[in-house]
Amino acid sequence: MKKIDKVLEAIETSVIVVTFIGMIICVTLQICVRYMQLPALYWTEELARYCMIYCVFFAVSSGFKTGAHIGVDALLLALPNRISKWVALFSKCVLLILCILLAKFSFDYVLMSRAGVLLSPTLKFPLYYIYIAISFGFVFSAIRICLNTIEYWNKEIVSNPFKEV
Repeated sequence: MKKIDKVLEAIETSVIVVTFIGMIICVTLQICVRYMQLPALYWTEELARYCMIYCVFFAVSSGFKTGAHIGVDALLLALPNRISKWVALFSKCVLLILCILLAKFSFDYVLMSRAGVLLSPTLKFPLYYIYIAISFGFVFSAIRICLNTIEYWNKEIVSNPFKEV
């Protein structure tokens, strides 16, 4: 489990850092070109947008590791601890199923767009290269949620099932 976590973290961090730096370079280049009143570089806006898409969908997965996503825990706080553990576990399982379904649907969309060969307006490369970021984001999120659920199961349910805190 730790090995999978480290591999995911390395991939996520690499993609996030590279795409964020790429986005900063593109936007800075566009600002400099506009400031110097040179002919516009149309490709920088599109490339920055695609870098942001990759950055966001890989950061979603990273957010599941750190617990950065928001959640409403009013119900969990109102329930007794024994029941709230099971409700939290159930919500993790529902979230896992949702991510798996979204990954499947996004892969289907990538395959469909690959068949139609949609091209980006300015850069003229296939858009399925952009759409695949959504699929990777949900697959990595599903793996993260699965790891979190296993860890929660071992820590909260198996090790101390009757603990009332």
